[in-house]
Amino acid sequence: MKDNNIKKNYQSQHTLAETKSGRDYLNGRLFETLTNFFTHILNRPFKGKLLDLGCGDGSFVEYCKTQGLSATGLDIDSGVNFEHNRLPYPDNHFDIVHFYAVIEHINDVSNILGEIKRVLRAGGIVIIVTPNFDYTVKTFYDDPTHIKPYNPRSLSYLMRIFKFKEEFVGLWTVKKSSLIWKLPLKLQFLIGRVLPFSGKNRYAPKILTGKSTTILGVFSVGSKEMGSVGADKESENGSDMYNLIKKLFPICRSITGSGVRETLDIIGGLVPLEIREIATGTKVFDWTVPYEWNIKDAYIKNSKGERIVDFKQSNLHVVSYSMAVNKKMTLSELKFHLHTLPDQPDWIPYLTSYYNEDWGFCLTHNQYQTLKDDTYEVVIDSTLTDGCLNYGELYIEGKSKDEVLLSCYVCHPSMANDSLSGVTLLVSLAKDLINKKQDLKYSYRFLFIPETIGSIVWLSQNENKTSNIKHGLIATCLGDSGDFTYKKSRQGKAEIDQIVQNVLEQSGYKFKVNDFFPSGSDECQFCSPGFNLPVGSLTRSVYNEFDRYHTSADNLDFVSPEALGQSFKLYQKIINTLENNKTYLNLNQKCEPQLGRRGLYRSLGGQKGKIDIFAILWVLNMSDGKNSIMDISIRSGISFVDLVKTASTLVAHNLLKEINKE
Repeated sequence: MKDNNIKKNYQSQHTLAETKSGRDYLNGRLFETLTNFFTHILNRPFKGKLLDLGCGDGSFVEYCKTQGLSATGLDIDSGVNFEHNRLPYPDNHFDIVHFYAVIEHINDVSNILGEIKRVLRAGGIVIIVTPNFDYTVKTFYDDPTHIKPYNPRSLSYLMRIFKFKEEFVGLWTVKKSSLIWKLPLKLQFLIGRVLPFSGKNRYAPKILTGKSTTILGVFSVGSKEMGSVGADKESENGSDMYNLIKKLFPICRSITGSGVRETLDIIGGLVPLEIREIATGTKVFDWTVPYEWNIKDAYIKNSKGERIVDFKQSNLHVVSYSMAVNKKMTLSELKFHLHTLPDQPDWIPYLTSYYNEDWGFCLTHNQYQTLKDDTYEVVIDSTLTDGCLNYGELYIEGKSKDEVLLSCYVCHPSMANDSLSGVTLLVSLAKDLINKKQDLKYSYRFLFIPETIGSIVWLSQNENKTSNIKHGLIATCLGDSGDFTYKKSRQGKAEIDQIVQNVLEQSGYKFKVNDFFPSGSDECQFCSPGFNLPVGSLTRSVYNEFDRYHTSADNLDFVSPEALGQSFKLYQKIINTLENNKTYLNLNQKCEPQLGRRGLYRSLGGQKGKIDIFAILWVLNMSDGKNSIMDISIRSGISFVDLVKTASTLVAHNLLKEINKE
């Protein structure tokens, strides 16, 4: 793009339509296609702040604005040379860069790819559409402005060099089923060659005419923080969490007993935990605190005296809360008390018998199949006695009595992801908030409790405190590499539901959001109709839905410091958003104020230090004392962080004041 004549040639050949109706039609098709792709392939909405690089006549930018996006366009006639010049935008400014039919016209892409990475926020997306040279060898150079051809492999390799994360490389086809994008790459292009474009083909540019032989490449900058201080801290937290999991993993825990106390003592050595105890037999709503269970040893020996199942090798070998046993029995008698996973023959299942006096052993199915007719010695050295149920509680006082509840469960033996990932994440989060205590708006209550019965006990003992709980999250299953999943509170539209979804959308991670359902973990107790607290659950892989759930395969190999660090960072961003989600009142409500004399208009070229005029207008217009910054972000599509900065600037200019939203 060194000669301005290229601009004239290119635009004359590739103008989408001669009429406004034609342009709107094709831009609508393009917008619908991208919306479909983002929804069904990226699992995130097509929204936010968009930069269209190589925007031509700017008609797609204008169409995006009509659909609620904050869109900006830049083309060759703006005086910016993509091979050499800096883009006139601040760092971390855009959510999406649309790079349509441009990259093949650039000789050296190193400058523009570096600039795209700079102006995109962490988790931001770049969309690249370019001809697939594998199918356009004979026609690619018919366009004299084409310089560099790409195929899917070379495009992927190029973006890896510049440390973009590949989200998708495949067929670009307009307004077709999203199922095409889920097919193998070669099959996508084979189908594309026989799929004609429908609609007003006379309006289409050459890149869109005929059969579909065009690449859609979608890449993110989710890894751009790897060299930053924030990423180093994320990695450090992930390593600390993983090391704590390793320390807690061998302990045999159940809903009561010495294993829970040992776990709480270790946590209490890291954060100032208050350890509570509730006596056996205490009525807690419709439940009763059970007997305390402790176990010293358990095994099955064959007639040769060999331990063929040994609790000391894995505490999962014994069904939790098993009664004491010391007897000899035949294989046929023993089989009634043995549990395996035939579909996963190398894994030991995790089973419990909390309120049913019984006993049992769990073993791999492969072990089970080696058992022979014999007389077996069966021993479970356990006790079920009056005692107590223990849980840990940490209260960090902020400026307000309004609370954020953060809860996890400490009752699972040797479950690295289900249980311990949430435990260690909340320990790290508590340490982080203790260091920020003097600046916290909310107070924070951390609960380390046995699942279900623990939340029932806490609620029954603390009904007078529940009115202070304004937001809450249950933390579990956060150490594996699965996509993030948020289960909404029973309220469905609580502030915590909006904030978690918004943070996920801005994160760059794949995720899904589920409506509330009355089964799962402790959110079900906090969201029971008698309390109906705004408590959701943020996990990675969902409990009961990943194949390693409640098995010996949920081990230290299943979780990683990297995944734990990412989960911690996400929870940290949610807390930061809660802390900054303020509500303001416009002090100049009759028409918009004169911004120019206050120096609030965006300067030409997007100089640093200026804020976006659209963000200013949105904040001023919606700040009626009822809408929070998150409400405005959802309505406008402008990022929460940008709106927080905007509101702060407007307060400094006496155009807004913060109010306490009732």
